[in-house]
Amino acid sequence: MSRRVLRIALLLLGVIGLGYAPASTAQDRTGAARELLRPDAALALPDSGAREARSVAGGRVDARNSIWRARYAVKSSVSIPGDPVKAARTYLRSEAAAFGLEAELRDLEVLDVKQSPGSRHILFQQVYRGIPVHEATLRVNVDGAGRPTMVFSRYAPHVRETPGLDTAPALPENAAKERVRRIVIRGEVDVSPGRLVVYPSEKPRLAWAFTAWPSEAPAEWEVLIDARTGEAIRILDRSLHEKRTGRPLHEAEPATSVARPVSSPRETVDGVGYVFNPDPLTTAGVAYGGPYTDGEDGPLELLNAQRKQVVLPDINRGADGLYRLEGPNVRIVGEYTPRGAPYTPPAETRPDGFRYGREHEHFEAVMAYYHIDRNRRYADSLFTSAGGPPVQMVPVGVNPHGRGWEDNSFYTPTRHLIEFGRGGVDDAEDAAVIVHEHAHALLENASAGLAGTSEGWALHEGFGDYWAGSFVRGLIEQGRVPYRDWRKLFYWDGNATWDGRYIQSTSIYPKDTRCDDALYNACSDRELYADGIFWAATLMEVYTALARETTDRLVLASLYYLHREVTFRDAAEALLQADLDIYAGAHRDDLVRILGARGLLDVSALGPTIAHDPSLQARSQGNALYFEAQVAGVLPVASVELYYRSGSGWSGPVALPQAAGPIYAGTLPMPSVPGLVPYYLVATDVTGRRTRMPADAPASTFRIMVGVVRQTPALDVARAVGDWRRHSDGWRLAATPALTPPQAALVLVPLDLAANGGAIALEMEHTYHLGDGAGGRVEISSDDGRTWSLLV
Repeated sequence: MSRRVLRIALLLLGVIGLGYAPASTAQDRTGAARELLRPDAALALPDSGAREARSVAGGRVDARNSIWRARYAVKSSVSIPGDPVKAARTYLRSEAAAFGLEAELRDLEVLDVKQSPGSRHILFQQVYRGIPVHEATLRVNVDGAGRPTMVFSRYAPHVRETPGLDTAPALPENAAKERVRRIVIRGEVDVSPGRLVVYPSEKPRLAWAFTAWPSEAPAEWEVLIDARTGEAIRILDRSLHEKRTGRPLHEAEPATSVARPVSSPRETVDGVGYVFNPDPLTTAGVAYGGPYTDGEDGPLELLNAQRKQVVLPDINRGADGLYRLEGPNVRIVGEYTPRGAPYTPPAETRPDGFRYGREHEHFEAVMAYYHIDRNRRYADSLFTSAGGPPVQMVPVGVNPHGRGWEDNSFYTPTRHLIEFGRGGVDDAEDAAVIVHEHAHALLENASAGLAGTSEGWALHEGFGDYWAGSFVRGLIEQGRVPYRDWRKLFYWDGNATWDGRYIQSTSIYPKDTRCDDALYNACSDRELYADGIFWAATLMEVYTALARETTDRLVLASLYYLHREVTFRDAAEALLQADLDIYAGAHRDDLVRILGARGLLDVSALGPTIAHDPSLQARSQGNALYFEAQVAGVLPVASVELYYRSGSGWSGPVALPQAAGPIYAGTLPMPSVPGLVPYYLVATDVTGRRTRMPADAPASTFRIMVGVVRQTPALDVARAVGDWRRHSDGWRLAATPALTPPQAALVLVPLDLAANGGAIALEMEHTYHLGDGAGGRVEISSDDGRTWSLLV
């Protein structure tokens, strides 16, 4: 600060300042599976396998040959509106070497095209002489303008380069299927038809691929049999389940499959039934215990009192005149009951005949139909209200007692079937369990096969926990049920035999997670669900910032971008891309803040860096405020903008054009209202990635002071020298022959001004009258009165 002693009133205007991992590396998820297998078949459940991809700025690359396995925020000149497949192929041809592809893409066939709000998702299948290369697929995501945005690849270039692989199987399909049946030492195996594939091991092999369902284990195995030798190459369980363990509380009964004639629906009507929504403890506002216990399905009046009458939309009336819980989104079935007693789905003579007590064997069927149908319609609405199509998924089959007395529930992707257990509290009596299992179906529909690795399986469970938690939290926050801690998941089911789960985690990725370990089998079931809770808790932080509907829409849409061998980092980047495609990046700052704090994003690589020192790079310049910042990024900078608070709201953006090199500078007209002006900076690169400074703006901002810093009532505080006298209308000087300033002067009290205040405007308001022959002058001193200069 410099000190200036002034003789006048002042008005100061100034500034204060992955690579392709062989599929055989997938984990053996259940000890029960190993116990069922013959010793030679158990060798197809390898103990470990190194992940072959490493994270780099902008994605993941194969550690062996440096080709891209995941590419985020693609920068490309390709833009082909209206033809996403052509856009994807055009981009891949331009980047064929970077992805290890054949230059003309002759071995890539379009396998699937999906649509979400603002994006198209094209899945390609690698083929070898017309035969699919097992799991060697590639997903290109294209935005609404026909621009590629994200790419994930499991393309196997070494298969293309393998000469002379014999594609004629020496082992017939039926013989290979019989080998699958013989891999178990106990029980039976239901086996699907086989598909001929090329297995991309180090030395590619021709194989038969089957799906198998063992009667003695809750599993859906993918089994690969060498098409020449009959050897079991790989056995992987692709089923997904609610709990870590499934403990039978009663002796398992023989495997049973219930079939009934399927009649074509004659008409579709709305039915009526009773359900818990979400569970009897939540609606009653009580904890588990006393009369609010399971009671082995006893008809407890207090529990039945918590039922709600609901509409069951679009149930079918068959040609036999009976109404069944079969609709556009869910079908209650009795098939596939390997551990339970036979179950025959309800069939009523009246559409309102589904009003069962919770002790009735069909109560869980009504629960499953109502909550899955309602959840699916909610998912559809998230997409359609954002300009997208409904979720494109066939009705999911549900057996409400499919796991018998086992205390667990399962979703098997190939059968698109959910089976609920009856151990402890019947799983299908808790809507959170139902919504969790339905979440597996939603994710598998969006991006199949993500659970082929431990991290992908943890992501599956984490999404299921989030989706169920969001459902319950929404009911609580909307006041539709009494308040309780929404973080407690499976509030009714998680009591008699297990503790449920709690959506809370302070973990940071990857140091605190385990399922991203280089060895797939290093992740235990306990660690897998803990990592799932980490992801669910992270998404709940986003929910807190963005509210339920926006978060649910972004999370659901982001699933369509993903691909096999998914990582949590992939999922975080997909959230950013979905926000860019649906909301033009409106929530990017909150997403970056939350996901970055969890270690899920390399924040330094997300967008441009901004350097700005307000004491040096914000100042007054004439009648304007001048700002400058140093901005740089890995990708070219598209814009630098300033936002400032004006009155009660934010104004801007004010563009700061590039001045020289990395310096961006611009001006803001001087505000007319004096005071503090908060401001922050936003830099955007050519891919739309943005950086704010301060990082949590507008919660934190820079500030600049403009307008009146100090106003002095000069005459009221003046110090008189000589014969000056104070009167009611001002100061008067007695008639004196001749006076010099030290003898007769009015001196203001000194003011301290900021040395870096830039341009300072001094304003003096006064009136005076001098008699004939009299005169005077106004002087200013900046050295405490030692010297004076005429003020002009």
